[in-house]
Amino acid sequence: SPGETYDVLIGPKHVTATAQGRGGGQYRAEVPHGSGIVIGDFVSDSALYDRVFGVVVSIITDPSSPFDTVLFAPPVNIYQIRFVLISK
Repeated sequence: SPGETYDVLIGPKHVTATAQGRGGGQYRAEVPHGSGIVIGDFVSDSALYDRVFGVVVSIITDPSSPFDTVLFAPPVNIYQIRFVLISK
C-alpha cells in the first residue's frame, strides 16, 4: 500500500501518528523527538479495534529536526502467510 495513510498509536504511551505505506508491508511515521518510542514497541490502529498493526523495527533521529522517523512492519512476514480467515 505505498502512499496510503493510516492513523496509528505507537508504544505504551499511545503516541498518535499518521503512518504512510512504503510497500511490501513496510510503513513510516513521524513522531515528536523524545516521545519515548523504542524498537519493539507495538503499533496499533484504532480502526482495527486496537489490534497490533505493526512492530517498530527502526527509529531514525536527526538532531536538527524536532521529529523522529519511526519505521515499522507487520508482526508477521506477509509473504509467508499461506491462509487467511475472513470473518464477517
